[in-house]
Amino acid sequence: MVDANEAIHRLRNAGVPSPEADWRWISQAGLRADEQEEALRRRCAREPLQLILGTAPFRYLEVAVRRGVFIPRPETEWLVQVCLDRALSPGARIVEPCTGTGAIAAALAMEANPEAIWATDINPEAVALATLNCASYPVVTITQGDLLSSVPSDWVGTVDLLIANPPYLDAKTVHLAAPEVKDWDPYNALVGPGAEGWDSVRDLIDLAPQWLRPGGWLALEDDPARVYKSAQRAGQWATRTEVIADLAGRERFVLAQY
Repeated sequence: MVDANEAIHRLRNAGVPSPEADWRWISQAGLRADEQEEALRRRCAREPLQLILGTAPFRYLEVAVRRGVFIPRPETEWLVQVCLDRALSPGARIVEPCTGTGAIAAALAMEANPEAIWATDINPEAVALATLNCASYPVVTITQGDLLSSVPSDWVGTVDLLIANPPYLDAKTVHLAAPEVKDWDPYNALVGPGAEGWDSVRDLIDLAPQWLRPGGWLALEDDPARVYKSAQRAGQWATRTEVIADLAGRERFVLAQY
């Protein structure tokens, strides 16, 4: 087996942010020695640990991940928690565009006791993976479409929660992201359309009044550098808006009630 101290040293020298934790995950994954060495080599090349292991933890779930689909991050788990605490009651109707792996939809299906969840993604690979990850939850429907284009029209005005982690990075600054992000996540899942990469966020804010029922909620993850711009735009229609920090203290989420 690979020596633990040597493995951690190699990971640290490669710039991996959490070498001890990453080695613990690799060493406890039930891999043979040669597989451990291959996993270590891939992680030292800054391939995301989730892709190496094939799954990502998300709240109480382990969701399948694969190359070509955005990997869910721990920050987004807090967005789900905020919605569970403030915006959801049993029997809710939920829409989640830009679903990626389907992690948010699956977590809400497990924890929120909703009536129905409709999740969408423009990427067919994401639709296939989200369908797999949500297969145990019959309340979840996954369809391919840009934002809300594939959600049934009879859902207009009936949605209790519109929740999304859309692409929001700026093409001019995405190169500053960690290698695990900029080199491995799909570009279109990171960088939104438009000059500032903000158009998907803007469009969801503008669509919310049409799709939400009175008293319904919009919950968005956004770039911390731009989150107040989103809150200000949402506030044009919402009765209340709030900017919420993630667990690292960075203001990252917009919660608005209509």
